[in-house]
Formats: sequence, C-alpha cells, structure tokens
Amino acid sequence: ELADKGTFFLDEIGDMPLFLQAKILRFLQEKQITRLGDVKPINVDVRIIAATNQDLRGLVEKALFREYLYYRLSVIPLTLPPLRDREEDLQAFIRYFLALYNKKLNRNIVGLTPGAEKLFKDYPWPGNVRELENIIQYGISFAEGNMITSEIVAERLTISKAGNTDKSLKDKVSEYERDLVKEALDKFGWTEEGKSKAAAYLQISRATLYRKLSP
Repeated sequence: ELADKGTFFLDEIGDMPLFLQAKILRFLQEKQITRLGDVKPINVDVRIIAATNQDLRGLVEKALFREYLYYRLSVIPLTLPPLRDREEDLQAFIRYFLALYNKKLNRNIVGLTPGAEKLFKDYPWPGNVRELENIIQYGISFAEGNMITSEIVAERLTISKAGNTDKSLKDKVSEYERDLVKEALDKFGWTEEGKSKAAAYLQISRATLYRKLSP
C-alpha cells in the first residue's frame, strides 16, 4: 500500500516460501491487497522488481517455485554478471566503499597498495559486491597507515587466484611472497637501506629477500 504509484523490490525471490508466492501471484493478477484483519480489498498500482541468484527455471521444474509466478515476474529479465566478470567495475566499487567507510569509521584510507590491488584483481569474488564491501570495511578498520595492504586482507582472500588455475600451489605461494616483498620495498624504498629495513620488517634475511624477488 505504501508503494502505491511506486516500485516494490523483492530481494532473493527464489527463497520465498510457496505459500507467500501464492499471495504475491494473487496480487500481481488482481492488483489488489487486503489489510490484515480487513475484508475490503485495496487497489494499488505498484511496479515489481524481483532479484535472485538462483535458477528459477530449475526451481520451477523441481516444484519449488510457482510457474505462473515465474512468468509474471520475468516479463523483462535482466542478467547482472558476477563481479569476477566485471573487472572494469572493481575500481569504481573500491572507491565508493572507501569513501563510504572512511566517513562511517572516521578514517582517512586513501587506497590500496600495489600488492593489495593485485590480490583484489586476481580474487574471483564468490560473494560478489557484498564480499568486496565486507573486505574494504575490514581493511579500513585494521589499516595502520593510510593504505590497505595485502598483509591485512590476505587472510580474508584465498591464495588460489582466478586465471592462475594452471599454476601449482608452490608457484602461487612464491608469487604471493614476491608481491609481499615488493610491497615492503615500496614502503621502505629500493635502496640498500630500504632493503635492509624491508627484510627486518618481513622477518627474513637479505639473502632470502633477494631470492623471493627472483621470478
């Protein structure tokens, strides 16, 4: 009733119980609702937008989703690709969530270090935008400087990376360690003094640092 002449959004429509599906279907057919405890129907003009990450056709075949409701809702179907297939959108979302949670948490995180950016780029994001938002919020909360580093978010992101499935676990670990070394050198400098500080920071020897840098 409040959405009359407006839009009503139904999220996760695929999880709606069958008895509620019947109520929604009746509304879509009759454009009427009845208040709880009332007997007089009310005419409403509402545009319905529904979203789901499930295969509704598959649910229909399993009798878990009403076929008539499916056809009522899928008049203009739109498919939103997962975040892993929209690499060009990743930076825009990162900037948005940085601004949002900087304000909420009263922080001044200006961005991600190169190592963290590589982790974000290579990660398949199975949880899509919501997972990205969660990781950004976590990174802002625990960042010690003004950048989110790979060390902060590495535990929240798997080392197994999209596009690198042909690499062995040893190669993936070596690549990750090399990124951490480069990030430390970016922080302390690539001079001899900087390398010494980076090695101490990573708690490894200078010789190990040089070895980790080798492809």
